[in-house]
Amino acid sequence: MQKKLFSLLIVLLVLSCKTKEKQMAYKTDSLEIGALTEHTYQHTSFLETESFGNVACNGMIVVNNGEAIVFDTPTNNKVSSELIDWLTAQDITVKAVVATHFHDDCVGGLKTFHEKGIPSYANQETIRLLAGKEAEIPQNGFTDFTELRVGSKKVVLDFMGAGHTNDNIIGYFPRTIS
Repeated sequence: MQKKLFSLLIVLLVLSCKTKEKQMAYKTDSLEIGALTEHTYQHTSFLETESFGNVACNGMIVVNNGEAIVFDTPTNNKVSSELIDWLTAQDITVKAVVATHFHDDCVGGLKTFHEKGIPSYANQETIRLLAGKEAEIPQNGFTDFTELRVGSKKVVLDFMGAGHTNDNIIGYFPRTIS
């Protein structure tokens, strides 16, 4: 009897769990932008690889008071331009772009951001790993921790140690509960 009750409880628990569905704000063959929360969006571009085929690559956009910080560029300059154009059409000014590590899915479209006068940020290790390669280099480096402003709020960039790559950072948008 206890096994049946426990099994029923597990089934009810699984059925009651839902993941919040992302609301698509923009979609083309090369770029998808979906709202996650009032202030955060996920951008997805695609990278053709020899090993895995066409791979979806995700980044984040944090928006506050008509300003945005983009985490990780789309995979190339053309799609980066598409992303910036979409934000501009929403009356959102891109204040910065942040590369969370040195792979193409984070810096592949960095040149477009620089051409549009948008400052870029990355861990000093990311800058070191990109030096000497045929890649655009982020303009502003930090070692362990830094904060940027988007609208009236702060965005935190933090190097907490090696993970996916030796240089990867996390970025987050702290929110106080009122």
